[in-house]
Amino acid sequence: MKPITRTRLTESIIKAIMEYVDSQNMKVGDKLPSERDLSKALKVSRPLLREAIRVMESLNLIEVKPGSGIFIKNPLNPEMSYLVLHIDKQEKEKLLEVLKVRKVLEKLAIEEAVKNMDKEQLDKIEKLLNILEETQRRGDESLEENWAFYSAIYHASKNKFLCDFLEGLKEFYLSWQDPSENPVFAEKTYSYHRELFEGIKSKDINKINTVIDKFYKMWEEEIEKRYR
Repeated sequence: MKPITRTRLTESIIKAIMEYVDSQNMKVGDKLPSERDLSKALKVSRPLLREAIRVMESLNLIEVKPGSGIFIKNPLNPEMSYLVLHIDKQEKEKLLEVLKVRKVLEKLAIEEAVKNMDKEQLDKIEKLLNILEETQRRGDESLEENWAFYSAIYHASKNKFLCDFLEGLKEFYLSWQDPSENPVFAEKTYSYHRELFEGIKSKDINKINTVIDKFYKMWEEEIEKRYR
């Protein structure tokens, strides 16, 4: 029996919120219950709820107005298909299309990060990489450490759209990096993070693109293998 992952919990919370909106016939512009009320109704911790809210906000589904509340920004329906949270895992072609888009935008984000980051940001990214590698060496779940490393790189690009888009694909990325779900693929990619960082540190765009291409080729092969 596989353990329930944080990624799955986030998806479950999002689905529950969407089902609530649908059952209450709520429309764009309507205000959702407060964080406290949602947390209590769903019986989940506030940090987990906030993570789900952040994902929904990055997908442009809701808008959080400080001091006012959480508002529906686009139509919500539990059966709707938005980005990759509701892509059927059997739809290989859709997965490959998402992968292709993600690769292009990730390359752009990292290239912008290389141009814009200062030494303090580079040191922070290296520190996050060391934490990630140590977590992996201990055999602990390293999904949040993994994402903290990449999120720091994306934010160094200083391009909000790229950050928001790639943050919106967090669940898609982590579900494939999860050792409990994809142990072989996760193990294959352990050295990838260090290789990518070395390219960023040396500001070698060609090396960065080569490393990214190698990583995504492994990912595509894994998808092909799974749905053969």
